[in-house]
Amino acid sequence: QQHGEWHNFRLKARFLETMQRPENEPMFCSISQAPIPSSLAMEQQRSQRDVNLIQKYSIPDKDKSVLERMQLTNEDEPVEVFEHLEEILQQLSGNKKDNDDVKYQITGRSWSDLRIGFSKIQKALQQDIKDGNASSKMRGLVMDLEEGKKIIDFIMKERGLEADFMKYIDKSAQRRWVHYRYLEETSVRNNLILKSRESYTTELKEQVETLQKVLKVAVECACPTRFTMAAAQRSEKISFLRLRRIKQRIRKTKPTPGQKIIDTMGSDENRDSAKLQELKDSIIPIQTFSLNQLESKGVVVRMHDKLPGKTRNHLSFTFQSNGEGFNVQIFLKTTLLKEFQISRDQIEDLEFANKTCASSYADDFVWMNGYRLRRLLTFIVVDNGI
Repeated sequence: QQHGEWHNFRLKARFLETMQRPENEPMFCSISQAPIPSSLAMEQQRSQRDVNLIQKYSIPDKDKSVLERMQLTNEDEPVEVFEHLEEILQQLSGNKKDNDDVKYQITGRSWSDLRIGFSKIQKALQQDIKDGNASSKMRGLVMDLEEGKKIIDFIMKERGLEADFMKYIDKSAQRRWVHYRYLEETSVRNNLILKSRESYTTELKEQVETLQKVLKVAVECACPTRFTMAAAQRSEKISFLRLRRIKQRIRKTKPTPGQKIIDTMGSDENRDSAKLQELKDSIIPIQTFSLNQLESKGVVVRMHDKLPGKTRNHLSFTFQSNGEGFNVQIFLKTTLLKEFQISRDQIEDLEFANKTCASSYADDFVWMNGYRLRRLLTFIVVDNGI
């Protein structure tokens, strides 16, 4: 009421679409588990970057071996002996995708039996390599088996129990099964998200096509013959026809720069549709105003305090459409003083939080009223477009 402007307090809920800057990276709130932009998260969570939405498989500290870590030749840091030994056994067992049977079987109940099994498999692989029947993966497996024997020697020296390792393997199999089910469920949910996104894209395209048809009708104000005939029979006047005459008169007397360019292609019947669309895409709305004009329109409300009064009379502002935003250049006669961008997000803010306030641009060189700037940009598109 104070500014004489209407306000819309509708919340912008689709932050994933409109807030795409790095500081607004989507994440789940650590307290509510709701999806939020990172700018709304707690400081501790906000400082954590590269947050994975998919939970990685990990081993809890309580389930790890009580034995000390061991330093291996090819590893930069000491490794968990049970965990590394399990990885070697996984390579020896193979996977169900390639073969249901166990690839290399090892029998026995003690560390010594396991070490003997590693040695037998290692010798067989070395013979295959010597005969030229082994792949590069087998060469790596031979080295891993050598490390496995060293790990077994280390465990035996530390008096690790075979039963502890079997319990570790059993818990590991259970954890992997739970994680496998989790990944399956995640895949199902991911497919639902992809289908929803595809459905949303299809619906959005249909809405755009509908709006394009509405725009075409609103611009041309064409009315089907059957409508005009029905109106004539009932002695009714169709407003579209009156608007069409007004539009045609304005186009003849005050055509926009874009319309002048289109008219050079001749009548509608002689225009190539592909070339016409290419020409329309190349027409960029642009308009220049003096500082006095912008001040009289209420757009510019303040200039930098140190700007000389004589200089103000020679300042001009050029607004040029750039994608979904605008590029603004400030000239002193022919000299470029300042240049800045008005992004799509900033234009949206001019309709909401910054509607009645004065925002600064070009490093506090100029302050402009939000609502009147938004209206000016709209007029530039309309008055200089097609």
